[in-house]
Amino acid sequence: MDPVELAQRFIEVDSVTEKSNAEIAELQASLLVELGFEVERLVHRDLHGVEKVLLATRRAGQNVTAKDKATRGIGFACHNDVVSVDGWNSPHGGPFAATVAEGRLWGRGACYMKGPTPAVLAAIAPLPADDQQAPLARFP
Repeated sequence: MDPVELAQRFIEVDSVTEKSNAEIAELQASLLVELGFEVERLVHRDLHGVEKVLLATRRAGQNVTAKDKATRGIGFACHNDVVSVDGWNSPHGGPFAATVAEGRLWGRGACYMKGPTPAVLAAIAPLPADDQQAPLARFP
């Protein structure tokens, strides 16, 4: 799992706060399921009637005791929407172009949650659940 390629896929999804984030949530959910996570989708409508999807996920691991499942682990709190693209001004394309230039990834969210989230997923990918010593969780 290449974190830059994955970040590009995330950035290419228009998930501006005023719109639904269902598409990016489903992309993230499918990747988390591939990594062995249980995924719970918490769907609601915001004050403007726009559907929002929050993901609460957990991978307990195969060798984790019941006590450790309840008291230990690593959590990653994040969201998947981005702020408005009004006034976007980049020499390397539009806000959802996800361009690599000058040794950097350019696009709305690249330095915020659409960059770090793929990095975390790529770090988890090679870790077999059988070797996991504590639960991993991702939540809104």
